[in-house]
Amino acid sequence: MSPPSPKTPLQRVFAACPIEWVGEVKPIPDKPNGLYEGRRFMFKGHKWERELPAREQALHDFKVEHDQKRRAILDRRKRLERKAEEKRRGAGILS
Repeated sequence: MSPPSPKTPLQRVFAACPIEWVGEVKPIPDKPNGLYEGRRFMFKGHKWERELPAREQALHDFKVEHDQKRRAILDRRKRLERKAEEKRRGAGILS
């Protein structure tokens, strides 16, 4: 069985010319140096994974601040209720 014939004229020209290699063949290493061999950048995790600690800290800070405000509102309500009770007692409404 013969090899398939080139289809385009350019392929026929290249098929007729022998290839002459220049230089030496570089040996292929048996084992690459590592996962990032030959890469410009190392993969350091997805962006959402890298930003997660900062987001969790921001959520924690928000919850702490919200809890402090909530406590202040409750303390204010208790203080106002105490004042109202003292006022009622002073006026003789509750005896």
